[in-house]
Amino acid sequence: MNKIFSIVIVFLMFCGELFAQSPEKVVNDRMQQVRSRSTVNVDLKILFNPENTSKALSALEKYYTDTTKDVRLEAYNTAALLALKSTNVVVKQKIIAQMVNTLTSSDADVSFTCIKNLIRFNATDFPVASIFKIQQSVNEASNNKGKLARLAAFVCGPVVAPNLSQLLRDNPTLNSTIKSDIKMAMARAGNENLQNRMVQKCKQQVLNNDFVYDIVPELVYTRNKIVFDFLLEAIMRDTKDCTSANNDDTRPMICAYRLIEQVAPYIINFPAKIDEACELKTKDYPALLTEVRGWINANKSNYQLNQTIY
Repeated sequence: MNKIFSIVIVFLMFCGELFAQSPEKVVNDRMQQVRSRSTVNVDLKILFNPENTSKALSALEKYYTDTTKDVRLEAYNTAALLALKSTNVVVKQKIIAQMVNTLTSSDADVSFTCIKNLIRFNATDFPVASIFKIQQSVNEASNNKGKLARLAAFVCGPVVAPNLSQLLRDNPTLNSTIKSDIKMAMARAGNENLQNRMVQKCKQQVLNNDFVYDIVPELVYTRNKIVFDFLLEAIMRDTKDCTSANNDDTRPMICAYRLIEQVAPYIINFPAKIDEACELKTKDYPALLTEVRGWINANKSNYQLNQTIY
């Protein structure tokens, strides 16, 4: 009897502690941990309850302009997480708009953090006003010009092409990395000259591990058929110019499997799927390769690309 009584007491204490965790307290405790640079272990799970979202967002407001940089960044990261987990369109769009408003901020760290979070959303999540604001920001922002250009091409599509061209013309002294980001964005926004030049350069390079892991992620961002036609054609090759992801296995292998991993998330109705670790979901790699190549032969002239994800 005493043992049962003790269990009941512990259970009640646990419940009392759980219910005592208001959304405001969770937010405040989390930010205090960040401010003091202690271990950040406050569980945010209670904030994901739809009944608590509004209170959580109100509690976060004062931290967006906090004097401590890490606290500001954590506030925006937490808000983004709330939006990504929320099924409430109004909540999602409110948080997106909040982050979009930072794109022209003089606080480069905040705008960079918000760009990183915004590319995690679906393009269809963005309200019209935010899409227009992003387009305007391309030529107004003083920070993160390259990353903002890539975000804009993803969200706005071809309509932002003139803004991107102007950005490049007006900033001739930008470093090569930023210029490359802007050109990638221009390709995503539909610049066929850049798309063709990109593919021609790729055809002159060796298709190996370095190409697959360093260049292909950039290529798939452009989300255009010219580039994907080249990648699908490469999947059909049997030359063994890549190596296994297993460091203990140095034998050469075809690059097709690595390429399939890279293109799978972006081709609609593609037969191969990847898991959370970005690895192919299959127990039979040769059978999957045969299926994918058959699909390519049947659909290479009429497949569609998913433009709604970054």
